[in-house]
Amino acid sequence: MALVSFKITTFALRIPNLKYLFVYFGPTGKIRINRSTGLRVNSSQFTLGGKPFRILGGSLHYFRLPRAYWKDRMVKMKNHSVIRLCLSCSDVPWPLHQPEKGELHFQGGLDIKAFLHLAAEVGLWVILRTGPYICSGLDLGGLPREMLLRTTYQAFIAAVNVHFNKLIPKVVPFQFKKGGPVIAVQVENKYGSHARDGNYMSFIKEALQERGISEPNSPVLVMELWTGRSDGWSGLHHNLVAVVREILRRGMSINLYMFHGGTNFGFMNGVSANPFYKALVTSYGLLILKVTPQLASSWLHIKLGCMFVRNKPIKTFKFLLLKGVVFINGQNIGRYWDAGPQQALFLPGPFLNSGMNQVIVFEEAEADFKIQFEDSPDLGMTVDI
Repeated sequence: MALVSFKITTFALRIPNLKYLFVYFGPTGKIRINRSTGLRVNSSQFTLGGKPFRILGGSLHYFRLPRAYWKDRMVKMKNHSVIRLCLSCSDVPWPLHQPEKGELHFQGGLDIKAFLHLAAEVGLWVILRTGPYICSGLDLGGLPREMLLRTTYQAFIAAVNVHFNKLIPKVVPFQFKKGGPVIAVQVENKYGSHARDGNYMSFIKEALQERGISEPNSPVLVMELWTGRSDGWSGLHHNLVAVVREILRRGMSINLYMFHGGTNFGFMNGVSANPFYKALVTSYGLLILKVTPQLASSWLHIKLGCMFVRNKPIKTFKFLLLKGVVFINGQNIGRYWDAGPQQALFLPGPFLNSGMNQVIVFEEAEADFKIQFEDSPDLGMTVDI
């Protein structure tokens, strides 16, 4: 084991210590809400509590950032200078909550009750996408591998029921009619173009309703208005000109995908390493309008080392070698590849300790093992589209 000393540059972003008790509905400002009536479709618009309601939402996934950052990102969503969002859309990752058959985890960064409670405290409504298939850039869309998927195949139905039996009771108390922030629960995701079983969607809908999900009617909004597009390995990084202004001019409801992309730590992702889609807030918490998104990367040569941290850092970026995987204090922070465009991995401050920290690098090729930590990422060349 080599003992290595690094100088780490850190900085903190100061934000107001605010607590919001009301949701903003366009120019009308603060209003009281009758919770006897949930989200409904009335002609060409939504109503919530019997009053006109325009959804201005953004996707924020609790499992893609450390729990210590949840409130920071929610407050930034609530107070974005360009588009003041009133709603967070979050996916629920089945394989992370159930990494092994029979094991169910809802602690720490997977504590969905704590996430929903915090959303209510900050003043955000929530649309929850419970799946079971969520897509979301996850390997196999967040489904287990050992059975016939997205059908009424009995083994799959049994597995979904076990998952929902644990998950949905945690969500039900947070529904709008019960005083919570959840105004809608989406049934499955993107099944129309892959449908092979005409009974499957009915099963998922009934499975949710039988467990107490009652919000809401059918949606008439753009649930995934991509704020950008994915980058491919060895290609250029893309900047997409947003169409939000035109959609708002037409009075439509939208959910920006993503507002905050987060980071795919470990091996949860599919082909895409990071779900940035030109998010309005970077994975490292920087508020920007025209984001330069970030990719993490893929893998055995073993190098083991330690680093010493004098002060608790907020966030750092690890500049990379050729191709491999990096672990910091046992936490898999992602795969990397010098094919790019990204040349760095995001390392959240909560993953580091004051004092000694263990660094393990699995490197496929020989490389000069000089590891550098900075306060900004290298995202490679960009091209506007």
